[in-house]
Amino acid sequence: MQKNQETKLKSKPFELITDTSKENVLNYTKFKFLTRVLNSLSLTFVIGERFFCDAVRLHQSCVDDETYFEIKEFIKQEAQHSLAHRSLNRILKTTYKVDTEKLERSAHSRLQNLGFTPDKRLLTTVCLEDLTAFGGFLYIKGGKFFFKRELQSSKLWEEHAKEEVQHHFLAKTVYEQNYKPNKIKYFLHFIKTSYTLFLQLVENYQELKRAEKEI
Repeated sequence: MQKNQETKLKSKPFELITDTSKENVLNYTKFKFLTRVLNSLSLTFVIGERFFCDAVRLHQSCVDDETYFEIKEFIKQEAQHSLAHRSLNRILKTTYKVDTEKLERSAHSRLQNLGFTPDKRLLTTVCLEDLTAFGGFLYIKGGKFFFKRELQSSKLWEEHAKEEVQHHFLAKTVYEQNYKPNKIKYFLHFIKTSYTLFLQLVENYQELKRAEKEI
């Protein structure tokens, strides 16, 4: 069957983070707490976005034509996000001595504990994409009041927010084309996924705080 290559999603390269200054890495918002929370999120994204891509890729042969090509663009978008956040995380590790490898192992373990069957992986992806899209929406509505927008890291979050809002529907569409939606099942898994993310962010935040105290 010849697949139609039309898609709503468009991927583009993200600027990598090269400015290693404290202002750009540890103080790119107007509030220390917010910067640490965002850096905590960044430390989950390399593992998380790989997980998302694998979850939808497993179902790529079982979707309609439009969704097939949206998956391809979704994967490209997530790859660009991962590269950009990897560059920020690398600076946190090499310049500010954050133990990123320990945190990535922890994030990977927590994702596995949410379920590693194809349906559970995709449902986890739906839940996390809903959360990140909500965060993206908040940035679009109010980011200008909280970010120092001239900095590289601020620009990264701005572009990431826009694409999260743009593609958040994709995982849910793939799920609905492969499994019978169940609102109660989604709600319970959403709560479990949100709590798991919260625990990981607390761990990341504490490690960032420790590293900053030693600067």
